[in-house]
Amino acid sequence: NDKEKYVLTFLNHLVSWNAATSRMIRAEAFVNLGEPKVPVA
Repeated sequence: NDKEKYVLTFLNHLVSWNAATSRMIRAEAFVNLGEPKVPVA
């Protein structure tokens, strides 16, 4: 049964996690444009 191997290969190699992460960061930046980022001391 190669299903597990297929899924692991897909998740680890075919999906670009760097691209997905950068898209999420960019999307969050667009959503948060209205409120300033104030670091909590």
